[in-house]
Amino acid sequence: MVLDNKSSVISHGFSIKWNHVFFLILLITLTAAQSLVAKEPSLKAVEEESVEKTIGLTAELISETPSIKPSSTFRVGLKIKHDPTYHTYWKNPGVIGIPTAIKWTLPEGFKASSIQWPYPELTKMAAYPCYGYERDILLMVTITAPAKINTKLVKLEADINWMCCSEGCYPAFKKFHLTLPVISSNDSAQSLEEHFNPEFRLAEKQLVVENHQLTASMISKPSDPVIKLHINTSNYSKLELIHLFNSDRQTSPDLHHSITPSANGGYLYTTTRSEFSPKKPLSFPFVLQTSSGYFELNPSF
Repeated sequence: MVLDNKSSVISHGFSIKWNHVFFLILLITLTAAQSLVAKEPSLKAVEEESVEKTIGLTAELISETPSIKPSSTFRVGLKIKHDPTYHTYWKNPGVIGIPTAIKWTLPEGFKASSIQWPYPELTKMAAYPCYGYERDILLMVTITAPAKINTKLVKLEADINWMCCSEGCYPAFKKFHLTLPVISSNDSAQSLEEHFNPEFRLAEKQLVVENHQLTASMISKPSDPVIKLHINTSNYSKLELIHLFNSDRQTSPDLHHSITPSANGGYLYTTTRSEFSPKKPLSFPFVLQTSSGYFELNPSF
């Protein structure tokens, strides 16, 4: 009995020691694997919740690329999905509404561009016409990274406010953030592009056309109560002009607008100057909606 008990104890003792060794080997293996993964630059963005659901819409801050490189430029955007009958506002909403605004808090050396506005729509807040968006949109911003980034992760923070309206209006002020891993400047650009978010390429198609052959010339003066200009369409055959969206509040959608064929070719645009117009403007910036797309023009006075 003693020998059996002793043998049992010894056998049991070896069993305990072997279990300890087994788990020690397993722990070392896992630790080494994690170390190797940590040293390998990742193309995958740090997954974080950056979505807000408020009255009338769902907003999400997204990135075009899952990782960033020193000295690179990349785009982030506020993705807005509107509920039926709701809209948000363009940079010139008209006499009512507040345009969506983004205030960035970025790491040292990072810079953000202004919003790249998609082409606007003529919509209504109750009985009032206004400029905004009923469709889903992506408000893109270009971020420029510095030549040297000393951290493995970069956090982009944004205070964003908007007004979402239907029969009533609902302002919102929300905080968003994105955290993106930093990869080496030597990493292949092609490998990074393979992971680009396709939503940004689709959003590019909703930007206004800046390089084109349309021209415009002012007829009225900066202080005139009626704004008149001529739009030359001679380089485009069978171009139909649908609407003109002024972007700096010299006029607004609730005022009279007319687009009529001109006797000398092209079109004559006439509108009333808004009481909220800037004083002594140097030009009249606008987006022209046509049968061939949306074009940006900025004729000088």
